[in-house]
Amino acid sequence: MQMRQFFVGLDIGTTSAKGTLLHASGQVIAEACSAPYQTAQPQRGWCEQQPEDWWQAACSVLTQLCQHVRGSEEIAGVAVSGQGCACTLVDEQGKVLRPAIIWMDTRAKQETDLLATRYAEEIVRLNGNAAGAYNLEPKLLWLRDQEAQLYRRARYTLTTTAYVTFRLTRQIVMNQADGGLFLGYNAATGDWSRAFLEQVGLRPELYPPLASCTSVIGEVTTRAAQETGLDAGIPVVAGGEDSPAAALSVGVSESGDAFLSLGTAAVVGICHESDRGLKEPRLLTYPHVLPGRMITSGSMSSAGAAVEWLLREFGPAYGHPPSGYAGLNRAIESSAPGAGNLIFLPYLCGELHPLLNADARGVFFGLSLSTTRADIARAIVEGSALAIRHNLDVARAAGATFKRLYASGGPTRSAVWCQIIASITGVPITVVKSGGAPLGDALIAGLGTGLIDDAGTMARQLAVFQQEYLPVAEQQARYNRLYAAYLQIYTHLLTDFTLLAAFS
Repeated sequence: MQMRQFFVGLDIGTTSAKGTLLHASGQVIAEACSAPYQTAQPQRGWCEQQPEDWWQAACSVLTQLCQHVRGSEEIAGVAVSGQGCACTLVDEQGKVLRPAIIWMDTRAKQETDLLATRYAEEIVRLNGNAAGAYNLEPKLLWLRDQEAQLYRRARYTLTTTAYVTFRLTRQIVMNQADGGLFLGYNAATGDWSRAFLEQVGLRPELYPPLASCTSVIGEVTTRAAQETGLDAGIPVVAGGEDSPAAALSVGVSESGDAFLSLGTAAVVGICHESDRGLKEPRLLTYPHVLPGRMITSGSMSSAGAAVEWLLREFGPAYGHPPSGYAGLNRAIESSAPGAGNLIFLPYLCGELHPLLNADARGVFFGLSLSTTRADIARAIVEGSALAIRHNLDVARAAGATFKRLYASGGPTRSAVWCQIIASITGVPITVVKSGGAPLGDALIAGLGTGLIDDAGTMARQLAVFQQEYLPVAEQQARYNRLYAAYLQIYTHLLTDFTLLAAFS
């Protein structure tokens, strides 16, 4: 029999699945991606996906990766990550009862407001966080009241990751990083607070058993082996939520390490010890995929999504097609810092941290007859950078310390975007070409099977540091004034956002 020396990492993202095949020596052997799957929006603010689409995407990726080894008996372990806070109701046999309600869904506004007011102190005491529309509990309360029959039939609610590991192993288990995003999570015990869940009117038995992210939770079943190309019996490790998995992949494993993940959304996160006690309800603190570590992070709903919106609706103005992003980057570079005093609030899909306001919407402030299309493009990118700074400032005020951001994701290919972020935040940006959640998952699989001792060190050895961007001092005074105005504009518009939301 061949020595087991390969690890598979699988990430089930918001739009598609991706995978990485890693050798125990630290060499990335292969990467794979599925076709995109659909997000249904049957009503305004609703965002749903079919869990079967996640599984078919996982099968596609795993089948591709297995082609790069002589036999799948060489694979030592598999770990999975995925988009956080998806609400997937299943029955006793694991059959899906309805489409999954994903993190982007904002239908449960009333339930969110209830949790954010009546139970705010209790949630902070339990885990240091605050209720947002992305959380699981508002969705469950909505289902309890609006789809009562399905709610009563449900045996468990699973995250994206827990559903895929269930299909691999037939074991109902949730990893600690996923669980730490839930309002019913007790950070002190690492388990669910049954008392809190009963207090808010939810069934505690819906919540699956929790496992450490690096724990082996089961083995690939015969049926899953037939569908994926894996061998039956391969250990499956619990895995994690995709943000800390991506953080691990770029070497964010020690206290003070920080990352920036840019994609559809933007996520910043700072690593610290579990006993540090860093609590800031405007941000999110939850378990890292590494034992003894926590991540305090802020997620912004529209970063790359705002640029995609601009290109989709006004692409020809920037030479799209065929030049696409290249034309957009040239436009941004032709506009001076500050975009002609045009400020963009990047809340096209509400906003997560630190605002936690599903009613917030995108705003251009300062349009004039002299505003150019280049100014609009630059303002959109500067707006995302201002949102990143907002999260970093809140983290600093809570006691977080960091010296640079290790950045990954598609938008980091834009030098002008990275430079804007560095100058607006005042933090050096190091772009890591390698990395991503699937690589982090493969490292978790190595840890869980005992064949990798130090995943953080291996990740840093694997990292390909592509470019460093330092803040430009002569731009910072202007950006500081822009940032102050950005914060005030949002504050002044708070009641207007609520009024606008009432129109729908």
